[in-house]
Amino acid sequence: MKASAITLLAAAAALALGATGCASDGDPHSGGLFGYSPSKYEQRISEKEQRLKAAEQEAQDESARTASLKQDRASLRSAIKRQGQQLKSGQTRLDKSLKALQGKADSGKVQDLKARSAELKRQSRAAEQIDDLEAKRAELRKLQQELRDLESEADALSRL
Repeated sequence: MKASAITLLAAAAALALGATGCASDGDPHSGGLFGYSPSKYEQRISEKEQRLKAAEQEAQDESARTASLKQDRASLRSAIKRQGQQLKSGQTRLDKSLKALQGKADSGKVQDLKARSAELKRQSRAAEQIDDLEAKRAELRKLQQELRDLESEADALSRL
């Protein structure tokens, strides 16, 4: 009888030591009576809920950022379209000015302006094929400046 009491006491001590030894790992099934700790269980639920809320907030932030980027891209495309239309209408004005100059001004200079205008049109068509919106916008700005230069030269030539 004494041996079974000692065995029972040793088993209880081992169980108690095992329970306290595993209670610090955060697993609710480790520690406590029969391997269950309600406080660890609640703590893990709380941690998982916090991670879920953080992940949901991050998803909302990314969704908002995506929407903002889409809006920016649409705005940029609209601005590029306006630039392209302005460039085409400017080229049409320049063509009319050059046609009016023919016969009234130095034909060599008029022919030079016509050749530069044709090159500008070629570059404008090439710019329409650019996929990178920022690069396309920069190219259209450059072409608009060249067009303004050609228009001012044609205007100066018409005053002679």
